[in-house]
Amino acid sequence: MFTKALSMKEVAIDLWALFEPMIPREQKRSRGVGRPRADPKAVFEAILWMLQTGVQWRFIPQGYFPAYQTCHRYYQSWVRLGLFKKLVRKVRRLKRREGLSEMHFVDGTFVSAKKGAPVLARQSGAKAPK
Repeated sequence: MFTKALSMKEVAIDLWALFEPMIPREQKRSRGVGRPRADPKAVFEAILWMLQTGVQWRFIPQGYFPAYQTCHRYYQSWVRLGLFKKLVRKVRRLKRREGLSEMHFVDGTFVSAKKGAPVLARQSGAKAPK
């Protein structure tokens, strides 16, 4: 399943196939009142996109995904139910069956230097000490 380099969309499709059966079925609303529920698959893809890019919830693109408030509400609910932990365990089991014993996660966080940090580059003439 995860043996080759996959695009983010392919990963989302593979993960969704593992994740969907874990989601509890929503109760029907009485008399059909209220707004229609968001598509859980679209919410899941938005959460994956947010986790991959590292943006804040409010910067989830509105045209592509449900509202960020909806995505965050579903995320909180799914975390409380332990669904993401279960998903990681499922992926680990699949990896072991494929003969891949380890999973590695890479954090590509960028941290800018604080004021007063040692100078690494030459300063421009305007910023040079006087």
